[in-house]
Amino acid sequence: MKRIALFLACALLSLTLCSCAIEPISDVVPDMGYSSDHIYHLNSDQPDENDAPDVPVDNGPRVLCDTEDFTVTVTSMENDEKRGVCYITFEYENKSDINLEFYRAYVTVNGWQTEDYILIEDVAPGESYTEELELHSYSINGEAITPVDKTSFMLTICDAADFWADPLLRENYVLYPSGLTEDQIEIIEREHVQGEMVVADYYDFSFVMMDINEEALFGPEIRCYIENNTDEFIDFSLQNMAVNGWTINPYFLVTLAPGCRQYTNITLDPKITEMCGIEQIDRIAFLLSVSSSLDFDGEHYLYDHFLVMPNGHSPDGTPDPERTPVDGEKVIVDDDRLAIIFEPLTRKENLLVTNLFIENRTGTDIYMTLEDFLVNGTYEASHLEFDCIPAGSCYYFPVEVVDYSFPDISIEDAESLSCTVSIENYGPLFALIFSERAEISF
Repeated sequence: MKRIALFLACALLSLTLCSCAIEPISDVVPDMGYSSDHIYHLNSDQPDENDAPDVPVDNGPRVLCDTEDFTVTVTSMENDEKRGVCYITFEYENKSDINLEFYRAYVTVNGWQTEDYILIEDVAPGESYTEELELHSYSINGEAITPVDKTSFMLTICDAADFWADPLLRENYVLYPSGLTEDQIEIIEREHVQGEMVVADYYDFSFVMMDINEEALFGPEIRCYIENNTDEFIDFSLQNMAVNGWTINPYFLVTLAPGCRQYTNITLDPKITEMCGIEQIDRIAFLLSVSSSLDFDGEHYLYDHFLVMPNGHSPDGTPDPERTPVDGEKVIVDDDRLAIIFEPLTRKENLLVTNLFIENRTGTDIYMTLEDFLVNGTYEASHLEFDCIPAGSCYYFPVEVVDYSFPDISIEDAESLSCTVSIENYGPLFALIFSERAEISF
């Protein structure tokens, strides 16, 4: 009986180990839209749903892409489930006669996109580069660290000397280090906080303003949650933002990988919020754009204006923007459409500075341009200002002209600064509604 039991145990172990070869899957993963050549996992009898494999995973070498010009290979993958760390070794081989740039971005771990693990490597002809990558299944929402069950990334390969040329390769790759299938991977859900503002929640994507920190280190921050449920890369961008009625246009453009989610921040310029006297954010108006990252001619998933009231006020319950007049300011125009005011010119080290105030009373978003700068009415200054001012909001911003932009005269000899102020309707059909030359002096 002992011999029979031993024989059966050995046979079972042999069958189990032989079934663990890694190969590309033969079909497209449901609802993900990835090519089968770009998804790798165990081609074996899968464990019960949501259970990890009971046998060691053979994560040996596999070729991600192979052409006459380059080869990219994952030479090994080792998943430390206790630490939530996956060690992946990549080899990038340049078989061409030009320098190639290998660029990796939009790395995701277990369905969450990170800002980390970016690779930019220039590889000479006939050379190879080996990378040892550590992927961490970092804690989300205070959840315990989990194994790295899935990771994806976009790999771009291009001529290192020609930035504008079409890439030789741009593909999204998916790896399953622990051997689980797509349906077995558990994705940690986002947290829900009191007072969160769900701006958009659709089948294809979500955009949520979670909370606000007016005391953040680099300026007031609006923490957001974004989710992409499509099978393509999509861009989330904010435009034409007004906070408490003041125009504040932070840079916010986030590209999100297919089937992923991310926490991200909208950071407001502390210098502008201080100038405008914004201590608490009570009203946020903005244009939210959601569109394909690669199909520039495609239709937007969303392109619409939103008004968010973080503290529960009604739109009529928040005060309108107010500015204290300054002695010596110059009023360029003040009518039923616009108010444009320049405060007196000042010197700050190597800068000529004037604060510009614009109130948009047109009822539509407008586009402001300052150009053709002159110092003392004669000396050209290579400077340009432009911005969008949402309907019903006020713009208050320091125009700073640095001295090296007007090399023909010293800043000590500067007595005046002039420019052309142009205002256009912001929209599909730009129409000039105001243009005038303005001069400001000390």
